[in-house]
This record gives sequence, C-alpha cells and structure tokens, in this order.
Amino acid sequence: MKYQDPWLSRLQMEHDAIKEYCENSDLVNFSASLLREGLPPDRYLVHYNIKSITSIDSDQRPIYGYDHYVSIDLPHDYPMVSGPICKMNSQIWHPNIRHDGQFKGRICINSNALGSWFTLDMLVHHLGEMIQYKNYHAEPIQPYPEDPKVANWIKQYAEPSGLLNKNQSKAIDDRPLQKPSQEWLSKRQKTISIKRRNLNRKPLYK
Repeated sequence: MKYQDPWLSRLQMEHDAIKEYCENSDLVNFSASLLREGLPPDRYLVHYNIKSITSIDSDQRPIYGYDHYVSIDLPHDYPMVSGPICKMNSQIWHPNIRHDGQFKGRICINSNALGSWFTLDMLVHHLGEMIQYKNYHAEPIQPYPEDPKVANWIKQYAEPSGLLNKNQSKAIDDRPLQKPSQEWLSKRQKTISIKRRNLNRKPLYK
C-alpha cells in the first residue's frame, strides 16, 4: 500500500523489510503493534532464539539463555530526527546493554546513524549479532561500554579464558541468523535507495 505521508511510507517499508528478513530465518521472529487500524506498525517485539549469556555465577562462569526479546519503537519523527528506540526486554549480560539498575535493558547503539540510513531489517540483524557476541565493544574507550561491569568481566575473564573474542571470530553463538533462499539473496543484492539526504545504502548481504 502506498501512502502520501512519508513517515507512513517509511513504516510500511520497514514492516516489509523485517517481515522478509524473518521469513528467511529460523532464529528470529517478531510481533508488531499497528499505529492504528489500517496503518503500518510503529512498534515491534523481536524474539531471538539464540544462545547468549544472561548472567554469571559466583565463580564468574557464564549462565546461558536461549530466548531473548528486544522492543523497537519507531517515533513519529523517525528517521528524519530520531532513531529507533530499542530496549532489551529479557535478561542479558552484554557490555553494550545495561544489565541492571534504573536503565536496565538500555542498548547502546548509534541511534542517529541507524535512523538515517539503516532499515529495520539491518537493525534486527545488528542486534542479533550483538546478542550472539559476534559484535561487542568492551574497551574503556569511546564509545564507552554501556555496562562497565560486564565489559570488565569480558576483558579480565571471558577473553583471557578463550570463552569469546570478536577479533578471533569466537562468539557465543556462531550460527548464521538467516538461511535465505537464492531468490531472496539476489533481490537483496540491489541497492535500496532511502530518500534521506540522498543517501544510498549497500545491501546487507554480498
């Protein structure tokens, strides 16, 4: 469906993108909340069925979980002014996601960049790789880790023990997030043009 409102058009494009993404994944699915009847969704709950660390025990050893939920809201000034609002709705132990406290679940991402040229399927993929520990930032340098306690555990325990290391491509869950068909891959080869400062993004898969 085509809309005259650019924001509604963008919401529809995002919904089509995440739906297509999840149709080609055995590990990721979603539910969506409609803006209102007859309009595309502006809120999503994404479920990742992947292995990740949810906490650690008294001996610093990781405790694992396999069901992870992220809420994603697309505000009314998205993507022109605001990026997507993302929050972890399940327990996780990751240096770029707040583990506890007042801001529990807050995910550290570059919201401005994501809002301007990323699409929702790319964000879902990025968050999934964070949960898998294919992607994390634990160094005490900018952009600083969201959770310094977890970052310190990674640098002092997890990496030295060989549990994980992104520089060596050692993740907690190294499975591909998708098993796409060749037809879908061919479609994704095409550059998707986003009418936002005339920016073009490259396809997610090569």
